[in-house]
Amino acid sequence: MKYPHPWRRLGALACTAALTLTLIPAASASGGGYRQSGSLDMDKLSRQEIAALLADNSLELPGQLFEEEPSVTAPYRAGRVTDQALQAAVDRLNALRRIAGVPDVALDSALSENAQYGAVLLAASDFSHSPAQPADMDGSFYQTASEATGSSNICAGRSLTGSVDAFMDDSDAGNIDRLGHRRWQLNPDMGRIGFGYAYSGASRYGAYVAEKVFDRSGAGCDYDFIAWPASGDFPAQEGGTTLFGGSCAWSVTLNPQTYQTPSLSDVTVTLTRESDGRTWTLDSGTRNTSGDYFNVDTGGYGVSNCIIFRPSGVDRYEGVYTVEIDGLRTIGGGAVTDFAYQVAFFDAAQSEPEPTPEPTPEPEPEPGTETSFADVPASAWYAQYAREAAQAGLMTGTAQTRFSPDQTLSVAEVVTLAARLHAERQGETVPQRPGAWYLGAYTYCVDEGLFTTMEVPSGILEQPATRFQMVELLDRAVPDSEKTAIHGDAAAPDVGPDSPYQEVVNRWYQAGITQGDQSGNFNGENNITRAETAAILCRLAGLTPRV
Repeated sequence: MKYPHPWRRLGALACTAALTLTLIPAASASGGGYRQSGSLDMDKLSRQEIAALLADNSLELPGQLFEEEPSVTAPYRAGRVTDQALQAAVDRLNALRRIAGVPDVALDSALSENAQYGAVLLAASDFSHSPAQPADMDGSFYQTASEATGSSNICAGRSLTGSVDAFMDDSDAGNIDRLGHRRWQLNPDMGRIGFGYAYSGASRYGAYVAEKVFDRSGAGCDYDFIAWPASGDFPAQEGGTTLFGGSCAWSVTLNPQTYQTPSLSDVTVTLTRESDGRTWTLDSGTRNTSGDYFNVDTGGYGVSNCIIFRPSGVDRYEGVYTVEIDGLRTIGGGAVTDFAYQVAFFDAAQSEPEPTPEPTPEPEPEPGTETSFADVPASAWYAQYAREAAQAGLMTGTAQTRFSPDQTLSVAEVVTLAARLHAERQGETVPQRPGAWYLGAYTYCVDEGLFTTMEVPSGILEQPATRFQMVELLDRAVPDSEKTAIHGDAAAPDVGPDSPYQEVVNRWYQAGITQGDQSGNFNGENNITRAETAAILCRLAGLTPRV
């Protein structure tokens, strides 16, 4: 999978902005008379269960990515990703597979070892399933690596865990006709998987992932169809992370043992938004890769028999949508006249966990005490920042008594934060624009010269942001007078001279606005949380001393 955006090195890490997002009212998909996607032996998860599953298997990676650093220049070395980081990627995939209703897969060390060679080749050569052999690469290394790239999902510009979400999206113009990466990830017969990861600051995309997905050793499951988004409650958003946005294609993969191979000319999909009754009819005449789209693909990407469709005019999925598919036939030749299912979209970050009885429950802190947020312990390092940011109006809680310190946000929310910081200093306000909620901020930043549409294409706004992206965007929004150095020789040891971000990261270190981990590392590809952003905003605003 290729993400050909030119904005430096895009990873899969998110930053937090001082935003108040509208809460989505709950809506449920009716079960009566509608089919259910995924395994017929798996119960559908509730919203609370889905929210907990995603929270437990987030995009966050451990601080140490490599057991042994790979080398993407001669002499080439595959290196080794830590078991913890590899398992985080597998856990994220299994969370999405569970939502889809297909069995878990297991991490395989041999597949990961092979995938690691592939990731190094991607970082050292051209990004494709058949990269050219670098002139200084050993033939045996190249043979192993090229076998890996030819038998893997490949991704550029995303983190190890972020690639899992990117493969599940798969809806760019080059992939929407088949959604092959998604279908491999949702193959019910896959039992084992391997991941490889490499990074090159000198390359176009920075981060590269190879995901070995051709395994068919799993037990599979009994199913009618596999859908993404899955039937029932489905998380369109996970706080600042968009799992299924307006640009995403829907997919319905039919069980080949139940249905005849679907025909592009015979199949029609009717999609209805229940909140206002708007209906889209999608068929073989609908092939706009940037709008209404429809296709039937029977290639062997995991499971064949895939119906693909996407409506235009949807910026954000909320509430219940009904899907009806006509033109299908059973293996016996009979017409299928009742193929319909419903999806109830919701924001997983807004779904409170189901209450568990406590023998002696602790009361939530009252406003005016050490912290007014129930999920911010008074002893937490970020407690002061969360309180100060909320009291000053720099950030708001995600609910009346919740701050969600670990929640991460998208590129769009970082852009919005940059627009607000810049506008405030210019005595201006960020304008509103019809369409997506972030369009006003995006347009403001472009008009004010903070970045160009080539540097930050609109197509990446719903993707997770990185710590690197956060400092670069906010650095452009804040005048130099607010970044006076107080630590003249401070530098991030993990951001070297070959990184395009070294100058801005070190400037923020020297100004005391950001600091690294216990070793001083910036970890630019890691997620940035609301807690960390609260600290940055408080330091910028002078509410707390710089570090």
